[in-house]
Amino acid sequence: MQHDNFNYKKRVSSRRILAYEEDKTNQFLLKRVLMKNGYEADVVNNASEVLNRLTTHNERYDLLIINICAPLKDDLELVRTIRSLSNQHISSIPVLATCTAIHPDIKKMCQAQGIVDVIMKPFDIEKLLKLVEESIGGSNTNLIFMHSTDPVS
Repeated sequence: MQHDNFNYKKRVSSRRILAYEEDKTNQFLLKRVLMKNGYEADVVNNASEVLNRLTTHNERYDLLIINICAPLKDDLELVRTIRSLSNQHISSIPVLATCTAIHPDIKKMCQAQGIVDVIMKPFDIEKLLKLVEESIGGSNTNLIFMHSTDPVS
């Protein structure tokens, strides 16, 4: 079945992902990739919205994807804040980070804050989806790899 330049086979079981990305184009593309692969995806554009979704709305997510950028300390502070929350599910949510440049020190700092992995932008969609599934836990044989002419950066 082909639709919107994407080839898909089977949908994965529904898992909820919250993505934090400032760039509107990247928000659209990230949400599209995740949803086309069977994930429920919400995208927000600042740290306050992330905390609001996780705490005020009491929404349950299986994964958080954040774009880390300068100043890096602000994005790492968001992760520290999430890790310090009293709700066990929220404080232990797996976090993946996207970044335009990965220096070994950045990756170490991220991992020290409990970020599962950092993927460089523009990222390979197959690698992103593999990291998403690994981060959520367990392998899913229904995982779809999409190929598109759309760049995801």
